[in-house]
Amino acid sequence: MFERKNDPLLHINLARDNDLLLVAPATANIIGKFANGIGDDLLSTTFLAWDKKVVISPAMNTNMYNNPAVSANMEKLFKRDILFIEPDEGSLACKEEGEGRLPSKEDIYKFCMEKINGL
Repeated sequence: MFERKNDPLLHINLARDNDLLLVAPATANIIGKFANGIGDDLLSTTFLAWDKKVVISPAMNTNMYNNPAVSANMEKLFKRDILFIEPDEGSLACKEEGEGRLPSKEDIYKFCMEKINGL
């Protein structure tokens, strides 16, 4: 990430030049990085540089979504005014059924438009 010769500060410029950070789908890994201040890739360093609204749409296996560690990380972020879109229930990428499915792009768009002032 930091080897990009054309924009070595891409994560800073992304944070400056945009109004909303939408992470969809958000994995358990990226939620954990966000909650604990870990910045080791473009998305997590952009998040750390971000000072505007953030919307996270978790999408993962049901057991992962309901894991106490993931729940604790989401609670940390919720307390920091991060907005969460609840996942849908249905067929998951792992071929199981349950909570954790990424909502439709239309539902994500509608959520963002309803929750974020000025958009």
